[in-house]
Amino acid sequence: MFTRVLKGHIGLDSAIFPTGTPGCLLDTFARQHLWSIGKNYIHGTGRGVGAGLNVHEGPHRISPLLDAHGLLPGMVVSNEPGYYEVNNLVYVIKQPELGEFAGKEFLGFAKLTHIPLQKKLMVKELLSVEEISWINRYHEDVYEHVFPLCYTIFD
Repeated sequence: MFTRVLKGHIGLDSAIFPTGTPGCLLDTFARQHLWSIGKNYIHGTGRGVGAGLNVHEGPHRISPLLDAHGLLPGMVVSNEPGYYEVNNLVYVIKQPELGEFAGKEFLGFAKLTHIPLQKKLMVKELLSVEEISWINRYHEDVYEHVFPLCYTIFD
């Protein structure tokens, strides 16, 4: 189950979508690997995080519920399929290299938090080559951001 939830996390994190796309249209990226074995979770996949710090602050979210509010650059939303974790926030960014389609630019996600993934729980045979590359790049990014903060010299 860990690996299938991880695959959903990677799928959502890797999604590229037009400006204004509602989160309900992205939710399947996170759930598809659980659905393929008849499993699901009853909570939303991602919640808005903002100035008021409410538990589910909108107007945006990633959930199977129909949503009239599309994602825009600068919005912060969590990426948490299948379980709740405190440090898994991402924010919406522009993908200018992809240009525009029908007057809309494409967006993606960038990570705000950097936490290593437990590789011992992963079933490598369930992961695609692209997903394994994502995991390796993710761990390189975590190392780059976290290791300098862990190194302390005591006088």
